[in-house]
Amino acid sequence: MRNGFPVALACTLLITGALRAQAPVPDSGPVESACPAASACSACLDVCPEPAPSRVWLGGDYMLWWVRKAPLPAPLVTIGPFNPDTFVPGVSPTPAALSSPGTAVLFGGQNLSLGTFSGLRLQGGIDLTEDRTLAVEGGGFVLEQRSRFFAAASNAAGVPFLAIPVIDSVTGRETSVATSFADDSANVFGGLQGSVFAETTTRLWGAEANLSSLVLRRDALRATALAGFRYLSLKESLSVGEDFTPIGQPLDPGFLGGPIGLGQSVAALNRFTTQNQFYGGQVGARLEYLGDRFSAGLTAKVALGDTSQRIDVNGNSTLFSPGQAPVTAAGGVLALPSNMGRRTYDSFSVVPEVGLNLGIQLTSYARATVGYTFLYWTDVVRPGNQIDRVVDRTTVPTLQQFIPGATGTRPAPLHAQSDFWAQGISFGLELSF
Repeated sequence: MRNGFPVALACTLLITGALRAQAPVPDSGPVESACPAASACSACLDVCPEPAPSRVWLGGDYMLWWVRKAPLPAPLVTIGPFNPDTFVPGVSPTPAALSSPGTAVLFGGQNLSLGTFSGLRLQGGIDLTEDRTLAVEGGGFVLEQRSRFFAAASNAAGVPFLAIPVIDSVTGRETSVATSFADDSANVFGGLQGSVFAETTTRLWGAEANLSSLVLRRDALRATALAGFRYLSLKESLSVGEDFTPIGQPLDPGFLGGPIGLGQSVAALNRFTTQNQFYGGQVGARLEYLGDRFSAGLTAKVALGDTSQRIDVNGNSTLFSPGQAPVTAAGGVLALPSNMGRRTYDSFSVVPEVGLNLGIQLTSYARATVGYTFLYWTDVVRPGNQIDRVVDRTTVPTLQQFIPGATGTRPAPLHAQSDFWAQGISFGLELSF
């Protein structure tokens, strides 16, 4: 007891000095920082509050985002004037060809807006140290799969003239592959009743994990350094299809080099699919203001790594005849044996991200947030950029110039890259334990 008196006195002086160094606080209880470290006075442990447990936090956000428009540099569906009674093959301009007077582009030739995407983001973290200076945090997000659809059709008489515009690989001239055209009065050309459609799909998601370290804490301000790993996935597709049936006895299009007859129909499909997967390390920083009721945060990150790219091109044409099994051939119009198949590539990419968040404390454990995020991704492949409009007509199954076994060299497989971005706002709730 005699030896314990000086120790107790020293502890009392340390505690009193620590309390005086603090700003006045309510009499609701002791302040954690007012207690000396255990190493300074082990005999005081029975009067000091226990260290605060490691904090765990979880958050969820509803996302309303926009992404960069889908590139469609190639005109894919055209319409043009056509008079079957005055048209002279080899002399008159090719109807609906880009070089022909009066041709209008119905789909393609410019970037396509994909609209707004709804999504969900989940994130969380856990402090690794009692002073909350080191933590592990991570999360992920997913946007809905978004589709855009286009369709055009002729009437029963084959009006208007609809086509897929291409460039003839032999002559180098603009031409077209007809989907519908009107029958002439002499029934020389026949006619086609048809329709054409195009569809795009987009899906974006990602995940990340980081180690965060508190580098500055001054009053309500916090500065944190981040380092970790990031993954992103962008999968898109572009399909262009047509179907037609004769209303006369057309000479072209046909099927596998021959004409199609009344009662028969043909459907052709061209599909371009791309997938990008990013794997990389990232670093960043976060600056926060944490007030009693309101909070604000600014986060900047940049990831460097590899984008694994995959391009799939597929096409087919199918003849339907009454009472017979369908007959399918490889190739459509833009997807032919010369460019069909799967190809993979790797590209170095940079992925920066900036986020701003505002919050309001609802309870001691819950905070509502609203935020804005901008994400950029370099060197990705997108389906619209992989279309080669130069076509060897001898490989198109729906043309009478078709030669069985011909493979041709055009359209060629392309590996065109572009940059991608996504941005939007989010509304969330964060819980701390």
